Amino acid sequence: MSRKLKLAFIIPSLNMGGAENQLVTTINKLVRLQDQVFLVVLSDQLDLLPLVNLPKAQLLLLQEPSQSTLNGKGVSQSLQSARKLTAFLKQNRIECVVAKLPMAHFVARLSFVVGKLSGYPFHLVSYYHSMQTTASPVNRFDKKMFMWINRQLSRLSDGGSICISQAVLKDVTNLVHLQAPIVIYNFAEGNLTPTRHQVMIEKEEKYWIIVPGRIERVKGQLFFIESLMNHLSLEVIYEFNIRILLVGGGSVWPAIESKIVETEWADLVKATGPVSHDDMIEYMQLADLIVIPSLSEGLGNTAIEALMLGKKVLSSDSGGLTEVIIDNKTGYTFSAGNGKELVHKLSNILDGKWTITSEDQRNFYEQHFSPVRYITQLRNYLFSIR
Repeated sequence: MSRKLKLAFIIPSLNMGGAENQLVTTINKLVRLQDQVFLVVLSDQLDLLPLVNLPKAQLLLLQEPSQSTLNGKGVSQSLQSARKLTAFLKQNRIECVVAKLPMAHFVARLSFVVGKLSGYPFHLVSYYHSMQTTASPVNRFDKKMFMWINRQLSRLSDGGSICISQAVLKDVTNLVHLQAPIVIYNFAEGNLTPTRHQVMIEKEEKYWIIVPGRIERVKGQLFFIESLMNHLSLEVIYEFNIRILLVGGGSVWPAIESKIVETEWADLVKATGPVSHDDMIEYMQLADLIVIPSLSEGLGNTAIEALMLGKKVLSSDSGGLTEVIIDNKTGYTFSAGNGKELVHKLSNILDGKWTITSEDQRNFYEQHFSPVRYITQLRNYLFSIR
């Protein structure tokens, strides 16, 4: 009989984000393998909770206000959360915890200390998704203090470390104590049949550039639009009948909208607003070109999905993206933040200078980013370090 896992995942929120969507899908796959999985969510942001295939008894929803770093109130809140987490683990006899994202790392580490003092130690694995030193510069005292405390706690508590890319592994090495570190690439999956969005948009006979993902500064959508406005003539846009669709919602859309309002670009650039992961995949299927202009990226789930779909993709070389989009092999890349280079590469693609086959892209996806490969690596690692 094959071995079964018993573990708890802890995450700050269940908003619509890459780490959150990946966790929900991972939990449901482990449940289908008859692993016993528990989930702890720190905040009251629970958009994806209905998609989690777990009974209420295996959920701990702490419903605390969301926060990303420490302040005076946050210290007290984190200690309370750690006590509740420890009690939940003890009640359910859970000996393995996988914490995703910095606030979850912090609370889980505090809980480890509480558990050890109360006679219930557990095995803690910290899971790293982001480029923590580049995505958000450490220039505030509270963040510096938070990261210093987290680093000290990691030496006491962590029994394992998972990074989603070699770039993330390198980035966090000097921030925390990494115990038995391993890189396990994210996976992608989705419905590959024709979609309702595709039927609707194909009738317009445009060249669709799809920019998928949350519209935030580090994701680079504002940089992308500014680069086009500064370096690509409208004559080229009209020659190729280009339309640009930002698939997602986020805090930077108003800045993009104000940039293009009352210009000819206003009719060329649109945003869908927040969408589900399934809808994101459907929109990506209709793309003539997928652009991923991230200024900071741990790996890039949308890049993996572009390969899965066998789509032309132009990506920045930020962080772990170059482990997915390899220039002239699985797609084209440009230097992150370099608008002139971005437009030069885009112009080459429009002119037909694309030699990569969809089959090559899908083969690379199957070798590195398939769900079966991910789940196998994750389970093997968690068994090996216990």
